[in-house]
Amino acid sequence: MSLSVLVGNPRPRSRTLQVALQLRPLLVELGATVPTPGLAFLESQVPGAADVLGAWADLVAPQVSAALARRRAGRVDGP
Repeated sequence: MSLSVLVGNPRPRSRTLQVALQLRPLLVELGATVPTPGLAFLESQVPGAADVLGAWADLVAPQVSAALARRRAGRVDGP
């Protein structure tokens, strides 16, 4: 079992949805646990990627921690 984090390009807007609607189901089908919403940011934000990723990580840290705790306990509750 793997724990996956989704990242994509938000432009056009449909690409943000592609992360959630296409990549997430594929990863789940392959057996991954995907406990967080995907992250999409602009190429112009790449130089500040640490800040973008840090803010996103702060937001999703509880979900990742809970998924890891379930994994350690031998339980997998959903994607």
